[in-house]
Amino acid sequence: NYESQLHQLVKELNLEDRVKFLGMRFDIPKILMDSDMLVLSTRFPEAFGRVIIEAGAVGVPVCAPNIGGIGEIIEDRKDGLLFSCADENSMAKAIITMLSNSDLMQQCRENLRKKVEDKFSLGSMTKKTLECYRSVQERKNILVIKLGGLGDLILATASLKMLRRKFPRAKISLLIYDNLQSLFKNCPYTDEIILFNRKKTNFSELLNGLKQRRFDLSIDFKNNYLTHLIAYLARIPYRYGFSRGLTGCLLNYAEALPRDLSEEPVKQQYRVLKKLGISSFDDTLQLWPNHQDEDSIDGILKKRGVLRSDKLIGLAIGASQEWPTKNWPVENFSKLSLLLIQQGLKVILLGTNYLRKKVEKFPKHKSIVSFVGETNLNQLVSLIKRLDVLITPDSAPMHIASATGTKIIALFGPTNPKRHVPPAKELEVLVSDLDCQPCYKRQCKSREKLACLNKIEVEEVLKTVIKILNKV
Repeated sequence: NYESQLHQLVKELNLEDRVKFLGMRFDIPKILMDSDMLVLSTRFPEAFGRVIIEAGAVGVPVCAPNIGGIGEIIEDRKDGLLFSCADENSMAKAIITMLSNSDLMQQCRENLRKKVEDKFSLGSMTKKTLECYRSVQERKNILVIKLGGLGDLILATASLKMLRRKFPRAKISLLIYDNLQSLFKNCPYTDEIILFNRKKTNFSELLNGLKQRRFDLSIDFKNNYLTHLIAYLARIPYRYGFSRGLTGCLLNYAEALPRDLSEEPVKQQYRVLKKLGISSFDDTLQLWPNHQDEDSIDGILKKRGVLRSDKLIGLAIGASQEWPTKNWPVENFSKLSLLLIQQGLKVILLGTNYLRKKVEKFPKHKSIVSFVGETNLNQLVSLIKRLDVLITPDSAPMHIASATGTKIIALFGPTNPKRHVPPAKELEVLVSDLDCQPCYKRQCKSREKLACLNKIEVEEVLKTVIKILNKV
Protein backbone atom coordinates (compact mmCIF):
# COMPACT_ATOMS: atom_id res chain seq x y z
CA ASN A 1 0.00 0.00 0.00
CA TYR A 2 2.80 2.37 0.90
CA GLU A 3 4.62 1.63 -2.37
CA SER A 4 1.42 2.34 -4.30
CA GLN A 5 1.08 5.68 -2.58
CA LEU A 6 4.65 6.59 -3.57
CA HIS A 7 4.05 5.68 -7.21
CA GLN A 8 0.88 7.78 -7.20
CA LEU A 9 2.68 10.74 -5.63
CA VAL A 10 5.47 10.65 -8.24
CA LYS A 11 2.86 10.58 -10.99
CA GLU A 12 0.93 13.54 -9.54
CA LEU A 13 4.14 15.58 -9.34
CA ASN A 14 5.21 14.65 -12.91
CA LEU A 15 8.48 13.18 -11.66
CA GLU A 16 8.43 9.85 -13.50
CA ASP A 17 11.59 10.79 -15.45
CA ARG A 18 13.44 11.73 -12.25
CA VAL A 19 12.37 9.14 -9.67
CA LYS A 20 13.09 5.47 -10.30
CA PHE A 21 11.76 2.50 -8.31
CA LEU A 22 14.33 -0.24 -8.85
CA GLY A 23 12.58 -3.02 -6.92
CA MET A 24 14.50 -6.05 -5.59
CA ARG A 25 18.13 -5.82 -6.73
CA PHE A 26 21.27 -7.90 -6.20
CA ASP A 27 23.77 -5.39 -7.62
CA ILE A 28 23.71 -2.78 -4.85
CA PRO A 29 27.49 -2.11 -4.97
CA LYS A 30 27.21 -1.22 -8.68
CA ILE A 31 24.17 1.00 -8.11
CA LEU A 32 25.95 2.81 -5.29
CA MET A 33 29.09 3.27 -7.43
CA ASP A 34 26.94 4.84 -10.19
CA SER A 35 25.41 7.27 -7.67
CA ASP A 36 26.67 10.74 -6.76
CA MET A 37 25.29 10.52 -3.23
CA LEU A 38 23.39 8.30 -0.81
CA VAL A 39 20.58 9.86 1.22
CA LEU A 40 19.34 7.81 4.16
CA SER A 41 15.85 9.09 4.95
CA THR A 42 14.76 6.87 7.84
CA ARG A 43 12.66 8.39 10.61
CA PHE A 44 13.30 5.55 13.05
CA PRO A 45 16.47 5.26 15.17
CA GLU A 46 18.66 2.34 14.20
CA ALA A 47 21.45 0.87 16.30
CA PHE A 48 23.66 0.74 13.23
CA GLY A 49 23.08 2.07 9.70
CA ARG A 50 24.75 -0.58 7.54
CA VAL A 51 23.79 1.10 4.26
CA ILE A 52 26.01 4.06 5.23
CA ILE A 53 28.96 1.66 5.58
CA GLU A 54 28.17 0.14 2.17
CA ALA A 55 28.14 3.60 0.57
CA GLY A 56 31.40 4.54 2.28
CA ALA A 57 32.99 1.30 1.10
CA VAL A 58 32.45 2.24 -2.56
CA GLY A 59 33.35 5.91 -2.06
CA VAL A 60 29.91 7.54 -2.13
CA PRO A 61 29.24 10.59 0.10
CA VAL A 62 26.30 10.36 2.51
CA CYS A 63 23.57 12.59 3.93
CA ALA A 64 21.64 11.07 6.84
CA PRO A 65 19.40 12.03 9.80
CA ASN A 66 21.11 12.55 13.15
CA ILE A 67 19.33 9.75 15.05
CA GLY A 68 20.22 6.40 16.59
CA GLY A 69 23.65 5.01 15.82
CA ILE A 70 24.06 7.16 12.69
CA GLY A 71 25.72 9.95 14.69
CA GLU A 72 28.36 7.46 15.82
CA ILE A 73 29.30 6.74 12.19
CA ILE A 74 28.95 10.14 10.54
CA GLU A 75 30.79 13.13 11.94
CA ASP A 76 28.95 16.12 10.46
CA ARG A 77 30.82 17.99 7.70
CA LYS A 78 33.83 15.69 8.10
CA ASP A 79 32.75 12.38 6.57
CA GLY A 80 29.12 13.21 5.71
CA LEU A 81 26.28 15.64 6.35
CA LEU A 82 23.65 15.18 9.07
CA PHE A 83 20.17 16.68 8.96
CA SER A 84 17.27 16.89 11.38
CA CYS A 85 15.02 13.86 11.42
CA ALA A 86 11.59 14.17 9.72
CA ASP A 87 12.49 17.67 8.50
CA GLU A 88 12.33 17.78 4.70
CA ASN A 89 13.76 21.30 4.56
CA SER A 90 16.81 20.25 6.60
CA MET A 91 17.23 17.19 4.34
CA ALA A 92 16.96 19.27 1.15
CA LYS A 93 19.49 21.78 2.46
CA ALA A 94 22.00 19.00 3.24
CA ILE A 95 21.58 17.45 -0.23
CA ILE A 96 22.00 20.75 -2.03
CA THR A 97 25.00 21.70 0.15
CA MET A 98 26.73 18.42 -0.68
CA LEU A 99 26.02 18.51 -4.43
CA SER A 100 27.06 22.14 -4.82
CA ASN A 101 30.37 21.80 -2.98
CA SER A 102 32.74 19.48 -4.82
CA ASP A 103 35.53 19.93 -2.25
CA LEU A 104 33.21 18.97 0.60
CA MET A 105 31.92 16.00 -1.39
CA GLN A 106 35.46 14.75 -2.06
CA GLN A 107 36.47 15.23 1.57
CA CYS A 108 33.43 13.30 2.87
CA ARG A 109 33.98 10.56 0.30
CA GLU A 110 37.63 10.05 1.28
CA ASN A 111 37.10 10.33 5.04
CA LEU A 112 34.17 7.94 5.09
CA ARG A 113 36.05 5.42 2.97
CA LYS A 114 39.02 5.57 5.36
CA LYS A 115 36.74 5.19 8.38
CA VAL A 116 35.11 2.11 6.85
CA GLU A 117 38.53 0.59 6.13
CA ASP A 118 39.80 1.32 9.65
CA LYS A 119 36.74 0.47 11.74
CA PHE A 120 34.16 -1.47 9.74
CA SER A 121 36.02 -3.96 7.60
CA LEU A 122 35.08 -7.63 7.79
CA GLY A 123 38.38 -8.40 9.51
CA SER A 124 37.89 -5.60 12.03
CA MET A 125 34.32 -6.69 12.73
CA THR A 126 35.40 -10.30 13.28
CA LYS A 127 38.22 -9.24 15.60
CA LYS A 128 35.95 -6.98 17.69
CA THR A 129 33.24 -9.63 17.88
CA LEU A 130 35.74 -12.15 19.22
CA GLU A 131 37.07 -9.56 21.68
CA CYS A 132 33.52 -8.96 22.87
CA TYR A 133 32.98 -12.66 23.51
CA ARG A 134 36.33 -12.94 25.27
CA SER A 135 35.61 -9.92 27.50
CA VAL A 136 32.26 -11.38 28.50
CA GLN A 137 33.96 -14.68 29.25
CA GLU A 138 36.61 -12.92 31.34
CA ARG A 139 34.23 -10.53 33.10
CA LYS A 140 33.35 -12.74 36.01
CA ASN A 141 30.91 -11.60 38.65
CA ILE A 142 32.62 -12.26 41.99
CA LEU A 143 31.25 -11.97 45.53
CA VAL A 144 33.76 -11.68 48.39
CA ILE A 145 32.21 -12.35 51.80
CA LYS A 146 33.93 -10.84 54.83
CA LEU A 147 31.43 -10.48 57.66
CA GLY A 148 33.95 -9.83 60.41
CA GLY A 149 35.41 -7.12 62.55
CA LEU A 150 37.48 -4.16 61.44
CA GLY A 151 40.83 -5.92 61.82
CA ASP A 152 39.64 -8.99 59.91
CA LEU A 153 38.37 -6.81 57.08
CA ILE A 154 41.69 -4.97 56.78
CA LEU A 155 43.47 -8.32 56.52
CA ALA A 156 41.39 -9.05 53.40
CA THR A 157 42.69 -6.02 51.47
CA ALA A 158 45.71 -7.95 50.18
CA SER A 159 43.42 -10.67 48.81
CA LEU A 160 41.17 -8.11 47.13
CA LYS A 161 44.23 -6.67 45.42
CA MET A 162 45.29 -10.12 44.18
CA LEU A 163 41.77 -10.84 42.90
CA ARG A 164 41.71 -7.62 40.92
CA ARG A 165 45.14 -8.41 39.48
CA LYS A 166 43.99 -11.88 38.43
CA PHE A 167 40.58 -10.72 37.13
CA PRO A 168 41.06 -7.13 35.88
CA ARG A 169 37.71 -7.10 34.05
CA ALA A 170 35.68 -8.82 36.75
CA LYS A 171 32.97 -7.15 38.76
CA ILE A 172 34.01 -7.66 42.38
CA SER A 173 31.38 -7.12 45.10
CA LEU A 174 32.24 -7.12 48.80
CA LEU A 175 29.72 -8.16 51.49
CA ILE A 176 30.59 -6.53 54.83
CA TYR A 177 28.93 -5.21 57.98
CA ASP A 178 27.36 -1.80 57.39
CA ASN A 179 29.30 -0.04 60.18
CA LEU A 180 32.53 -0.56 58.18
CA GLN A 181 31.21 0.88 54.91
CA SER A 182 33.11 4.18 55.03
CA LEU A 183 36.46 2.41 55.31
CA PHE A 184 36.10 0.81 51.87
CA LYS A 185 34.45 3.71 50.06
CA ASN A 186 37.66 4.46 48.13
CA CYS A 187 38.83 0.86 47.65
CA PRO A 188 40.13 0.57 44.06
CA TYR A 189 39.71 -3.22 43.95
CA THR A 190 35.94 -3.46 44.41
CA ASP A 191 33.06 -2.35 42.20
CA GLU A 192 30.27 -2.64 44.76
CA ILE A 193 29.88 -2.79 48.54
CA ILE A 194 26.92 -4.85 49.80
CA LEU A 195 25.98 -4.06 53.39
CA PHE A 196 24.78 -6.38 56.14
CA ASN A 197 23.29 -5.28 59.46
CA ARG A 198 22.99 -8.01 62.06
CA LYS A 199 19.80 -6.55 63.53
CA LYS A 200 18.11 -4.85 60.56
CA THR A 201 19.01 -6.78 57.41
CA ASN A 202 16.15 -8.94 56.14
CA PHE A 203 17.84 -12.23 55.31
CA SER A 204 15.34 -13.10 52.57
CA GLU A 205 15.80 -9.69 50.91
CA LEU A 206 19.58 -10.06 51.08
CA LEU A 207 19.44 -13.46 49.37
CA ASN A 208 17.06 -12.18 46.68
CA GLY A 209 19.40 -9.27 45.99
CA LEU A 210 22.36 -11.62 45.66
CA LYS A 211 20.40 -13.95 43.36
CA GLN A 212 19.47 -11.05 41.08
CA ARG A 213 23.15 -10.13 40.71
CA ARG A 214 23.86 -13.60 39.28
CA PHE A 215 27.31 -14.09 40.79
CA ASP A 216 29.60 -16.57 39.04
CA LEU A 217 31.59 -17.38 42.17
CA SER A 218 31.92 -16.48 45.83
CA ILE A 219 34.99 -16.36 48.05
CA ASP A 220 34.26 -16.75 51.74
CA PHE A 221 36.95 -15.21 53.93
CA LYS A 222 34.85 -15.49 57.11
CA ASN A 223 33.91 -19.18 56.87
CA ASN A 224 31.19 -19.62 59.47
CA TYR A 225 27.76 -21.21 59.20
CA LEU A 226 26.11 -17.89 58.21
CA THR A 227 28.49 -17.04 55.39
CA HIS A 228 28.43 -20.61 54.07
CA LEU A 229 24.62 -20.46 53.99
CA ILE A 230 24.58 -17.07 52.26
CA ALA A 231 26.68 -18.28 49.32
CA TYR A 232 24.72 -21.54 49.02
CA LEU A 233 21.22 -20.05 49.29
CA ALA A 234 22.13 -17.23 46.88
CA ARG A 235 22.65 -20.01 44.29
CA ILE A 236 26.20 -19.01 43.47
CA PRO A 237 27.52 -21.89 41.34
CA TYR A 238 31.20 -21.81 42.44
CA ARG A 239 31.73 -21.33 46.17
CA TYR A 240 35.27 -21.07 47.59
CA GLY A 241 36.36 -21.01 51.21
CA PHE A 242 37.51 -23.16 54.14
CA SER A 243 35.61 -26.32 54.96
CA ARG A 244 34.79 -25.39 58.53
CA GLY A 245 32.06 -26.93 60.68
CA LEU A 246 28.94 -28.74 59.52
CA THR A 247 28.12 -26.12 56.86
CA GLY A 248 31.55 -26.44 55.25
CA CYS A 249 30.01 -29.05 52.94
CA LEU A 250 28.03 -26.24 51.26
CA LEU A 251 31.26 -25.07 49.63
CA ASN A 252 32.00 -26.94 46.41
CA TYR A 253 35.59 -25.62 46.14
CA ALA A 254 36.65 -25.95 49.75
CA GLU A 255 40.12 -25.80 51.24
CA ALA A 256 40.77 -27.93 54.32
CA LEU A 257 41.48 -25.96 57.48
CA PRO A 258 45.23 -25.87 58.13
CA ARG A 259 46.46 -28.12 60.90
CA ASP A 260 48.79 -25.38 62.07
CA LEU A 261 46.33 -22.99 63.68
CA SER A 262 49.12 -20.43 64.15
CA GLU A 263 49.30 -19.77 60.42
CA GLU A 264 48.95 -16.09 59.59
CA PRO A 265 45.42 -15.16 58.42
CA VAL A 266 46.67 -13.52 55.24
CA LYS A 267 48.53 -16.70 54.30
CA GLN A 268 45.37 -18.67 55.03
CA GLN A 269 43.50 -16.53 52.52
CA TYR A 270 46.19 -17.27 49.96
CA ARG A 271 45.36 -20.98 50.30
CA VAL A 272 41.87 -20.25 48.99
CA LEU A 273 43.08 -17.90 46.25
CA LYS A 274 45.40 -20.60 44.88
CA LYS A 275 42.29 -22.55 43.90
CA LEU A 276 41.42 -19.63 41.60
CA GLY A 277 44.77 -19.80 39.82
CA ILE A 278 46.48 -17.03 41.78
CA SER A 279 50.07 -18.20 41.91
CA SER A 280 51.82 -15.29 43.63
CA PHE A 281 50.77 -13.13 46.54
CA ASP A 282 51.60 -9.65 47.76
CA ASP A 283 50.55 -9.50 51.43
CA THR A 284 50.85 -5.71 51.76
CA LEU A 285 47.73 -4.35 53.46
CA GLN A 286 46.13 -1.09 52.33
CA LEU A 287 43.62 1.54 53.37
CA TRP A 288 42.51 4.64 51.48
CA PRO A 289 41.84 7.67 53.71
CA ASN A 290 40.59 10.71 51.84
CA HIS A 291 42.14 14.17 51.89
CA GLN A 292 39.26 15.66 53.90
CA ASP A 293 39.84 13.32 56.84
CA GLU A 294 43.60 13.86 56.69
CA ASP A 295 43.12 17.65 56.61
CA SER A 296 40.66 17.38 59.51
CA ILE A 297 43.16 15.46 61.66
CA ASP A 298 45.98 17.85 60.71
CA GLY A 299 43.80 20.79 61.76
CA ILE A 300 42.88 19.26 65.13
CA LEU A 301 46.49 18.34 65.90
CA LYS A 302 47.61 21.86 65.05
CA LYS A 303 44.96 23.39 67.35
CA ARG A 304 46.17 21.14 70.16
CA GLY A 305 49.75 22.28 69.77
CA VAL A 306 51.12 19.34 67.80
CA LEU A 307 53.65 20.35 65.17
CA ARG A 308 54.60 18.51 61.99
CA SER A 309 58.12 18.12 63.37
CA ASP A 310 56.92 16.41 66.59
CA LYS A 311 57.51 12.70 67.07
CA LEU A 312 54.12 11.15 67.83
CA ILE A 313 53.65 7.96 69.83
CA GLY A 314 50.15 6.54 69.72
CA LEU A 315 48.74 4.56 72.64
CA ALA A 316 45.74 2.38 71.80
CA ILE A 317 44.62 2.07 75.42
CA GLY A 318 42.15 -0.77 74.88
CA ALA A 319 41.00 -3.47 72.53
CA SER A 320 37.39 -4.33 71.76
CA GLN A 321 34.95 -4.00 74.66
CA GLU A 322 34.21 -7.73 74.31
CA TRP A 323 37.91 -8.58 74.93
CA PRO A 324 38.95 -7.00 78.28
CA THR A 325 41.64 -9.68 78.69
CA LYS A 326 43.59 -8.15 75.78
CA ASN A 327 44.09 -4.84 77.56
CA TRP A 328 47.43 -3.81 79.08
CA PRO A 329 46.71 -2.05 82.42
CA VAL A 330 45.81 1.59 81.91
CA GLU A 331 48.14 2.48 84.81
CA ASN A 332 51.02 1.12 82.73
CA PHE A 333 49.98 3.24 79.76
CA SER A 334 49.80 6.29 82.05
CA LYS A 335 53.28 5.67 83.47
CA LEU A 336 54.62 5.04 79.94
CA SER A 337 53.18 8.34 78.70
CA LEU A 338 55.20 10.31 81.27
CA LEU A 339 58.39 8.47 80.32
CA LEU A 340 57.74 9.17 76.63
CA ILE A 341 57.26 12.88 77.35
CA GLN A 342 60.61 12.93 79.16
CA GLN A 343 62.14 11.64 75.91
CA GLY A 344 60.78 14.72 74.09
CA LEU A 345 57.95 12.75 72.45
CA LYS A 346 54.26 13.59 72.22
CA VAL A 347 51.61 11.06 73.15
CA ILE A 348 48.36 10.50 71.25
CA LEU A 349 45.67 8.48 73.06
CA LEU A 350 43.40 6.31 70.91
CA GLY A 351 40.31 4.32 71.77
CA THR A 352 36.56 4.03 71.42
CA ASN A 353 33.84 5.61 73.55
CA TYR A 354 33.84 2.97 76.29
CA LEU A 355 37.43 3.93 77.17
CA ARG A 356 36.71 7.62 77.87
CA LYS A 357 36.84 7.22 81.65
CA LYS A 358 40.27 5.64 81.43
CA VAL A 359 41.65 8.89 79.99
CA GLU A 360 41.12 10.45 83.44
CA LYS A 361 43.91 8.21 84.76
CA PHE A 362 46.46 9.96 82.53
CA PRO A 363 48.33 13.04 83.75
CA LYS A 364 47.12 16.41 82.50
CA HIS A 365 49.93 17.48 80.22
CA LYS A 366 50.05 19.46 77.00
CA SER A 367 52.12 16.70 75.37
CA ILE A 368 49.33 14.13 75.94
CA VAL A 369 46.55 14.57 73.40
CA SER A 370 43.47 12.39 73.67
CA PHE A 371 41.37 11.33 70.65
CA VAL A 372 39.53 8.65 72.62
CA GLY A 373 35.94 8.47 71.37
CA GLU A 374 36.48 11.47 69.08
CA THR A 375 37.20 10.00 65.65
CA ASN A 376 35.24 8.17 63.00
CA LEU A 377 36.88 5.24 61.21
CA ASN A 378 38.43 7.26 58.38
CA GLN A 379 39.75 9.90 60.77
CA LEU A 380 41.26 7.14 62.90
CA VAL A 381 43.08 5.82 59.84
CA SER A 382 44.38 9.31 59.04
CA LEU A 383 45.48 9.82 62.65
CA ILE A 384 47.34 6.49 62.87
CA LYS A 385 49.00 7.33 59.56
CA ARG A 386 50.48 10.45 61.22
CA LEU A 387 52.03 8.48 64.09
CA ASP A 388 55.69 7.51 64.24
CA VAL A 389 54.97 4.49 66.46
CA LEU A 390 51.75 2.86 67.66
CA ILE A 391 51.69 0.86 70.90
CA THR A 392 48.67 -1.38 70.91
CA PRO A 393 47.15 -4.60 72.18
CA ASP A 394 45.83 -7.19 69.70
CA SER A 395 43.27 -4.79 68.22
CA ALA A 396 41.99 -3.13 65.06
CA PRO A 397 44.42 -0.16 65.36
CA MET A 398 47.27 -2.67 64.99
CA HIS A 399 45.89 -3.71 61.58
CA ILE A 400 45.27 -0.09 60.59
CA ALA A 401 48.89 0.75 61.41
CA SER A 402 50.07 -2.13 59.27
CA ALA A 403 47.99 -0.83 56.34
CA THR A 404 49.24 2.75 56.75
CA GLY A 405 52.93 1.83 57.16
CA THR A 406 53.13 3.00 60.79
CA LYS A 407 55.66 1.29 63.07
CA ILE A 408 54.02 -1.00 65.63
CA ILE A 409 54.69 -2.34 69.12
CA ALA A 410 52.09 -5.03 69.79
CA LEU A 411 51.33 -6.20 73.36
CA PHE A 412 49.92 -9.74 73.33
CA GLY A 413 48.18 -11.53 76.17
CA PRO A 414 45.51 -14.23 75.66
CA THR A 415 45.91 -14.54 71.88
CA ASN A 416 48.65 -16.06 69.76
CA PRO A 417 50.82 -13.46 67.97
CA LYS A 418 51.60 -15.90 65.16
CA ARG A 419 47.90 -16.10 64.31
CA HIS A 420 47.07 -12.42 64.56
CA VAL A 421 50.09 -10.25 63.80
CA PRO A 422 49.50 -8.52 60.45
CA PRO A 423 52.21 -8.24 57.79
CA ALA A 424 54.05 -5.01 58.56
CA LYS A 425 57.33 -3.36 57.64
CA GLU A 426 58.33 -2.68 61.25
CA LEU A 427 56.56 -4.51 64.06
CA GLU A 428 57.82 -5.58 67.48
CA VAL A 429 55.80 -8.09 69.51
CA LEU A 430 56.04 -8.11 73.31
CA VAL A 431 54.64 -11.26 74.95
CA SER A 432 55.28 -12.90 78.31
CA ASP A 433 55.25 -16.52 77.05
CA LEU A 434 53.55 -17.97 80.14
CA ASP A 435 52.37 -21.57 80.26
CA CYS A 436 48.74 -20.43 80.13
CA GLN A 437 49.26 -18.52 76.87
CA PRO A 438 47.47 -18.43 74.56
CA CYS A 439 44.15 -19.14 76.29
CA TYR A 440 41.70 -17.18 74.09
CA LYS A 441 39.53 -16.49 77.12
CA ARG A 442 37.61 -13.27 77.58
CA GLN A 443 37.75 -13.68 81.35
CA CYS A 444 41.05 -14.48 83.00
CA LYS A 445 40.82 -17.58 85.25
CA SER A 446 44.44 -17.55 86.31
CA ARG A 447 45.29 -17.08 89.99
CA GLU A 448 47.39 -14.09 89.04
CA LYS A 449 44.89 -12.07 87.06
CA LEU A 450 46.10 -10.99 83.62
CA ALA A 451 49.66 -12.02 84.45
CA CYS A 452 50.38 -12.40 80.73
CA LEU A 453 49.99 -8.64 80.22
CA ASN A 454 51.01 -7.42 83.68
CA LYS A 455 54.43 -9.00 83.22
CA ILE A 456 55.16 -6.80 80.20
CA GLU A 457 57.12 -4.04 81.92
CA VAL A 458 56.70 -0.35 81.14
CA GLU A 459 60.48 0.03 80.85
CA GLU A 460 60.60 -2.79 78.30
CA VAL A 461 58.03 -1.00 76.15
CA LEU A 462 59.95 2.27 76.44
CA LYS A 463 63.20 0.60 75.35
CA THR A 464 61.42 -0.88 72.35
CA VAL A 465 60.06 2.56 71.36
CA ILE A 466 63.53 4.08 71.51
CA LYS A 467 65.00 1.16 69.55
CA ILE A 468 62.42 1.57 66.77
CA LEU A 469 62.86 5.35 66.58
CA ASN A 470 66.64 5.04 66.40
CA LYS A 471 66.51 2.61 63.46
CA VAL A 472 67.80 4.22 60.28
